[in-house]
Amino acid sequence: MIWSSWITLSKINSYNIPEKSGIYVIRYIKNGRPFKISRLYGIYKKGIISIGETKDLNKRLKEFYKTVEGQRKSSNHAAGCYYVSCRYDRLFKKDGLQFKFKITASKKEAEREEFILLAKYRNKFLDLPPLNNNPGKYPEKDWEDIMKAIFKREPLKG
Repeated sequence: MIWSSWITLSKINSYNIPEKSGIYVIRYIKNGRPFKISRLYGIYKKGIISIGETKDLNKRLKEFYKTVEGQRKSSNHAAGCYYVSCRYDRLFKKDGLQFKFKITASKKEAEREEFILLAKYRNKFLDLPPLNNNPGKYPEKDWEDIMKAIFKREPLKG
């Protein structure tokens, strides 16, 4: 499957987002361009502030939207909770938030793709996107191969 185009978060209800498993990214744009974000090991020029996976893209992305818009007193969307609770709106204004998504064959595949995207991000910048708090769910079968391919070393086993 391919990625959707970028969709402005405030227009989420105008789009037919599938109720299927998939991965998504949320970015911030300012003055029509992706916002440059200082990371631990460099500057990220694509403005991605969150990478996620879900079994229902429509429900998950609308949960983030409703949380950011203040339509909820609580939320199961961690990135939305961080955005609101930690006042990320001071830097990433709501009107500059965009998302795109990609349908996957299953939730397990979505988890695997999210894990890969987060590992690549972490390898490049030595941290995670601002609204992510964990490296994703480790795939059951090939996480060691993924880590070795991305980090160019055998992973330690805990």
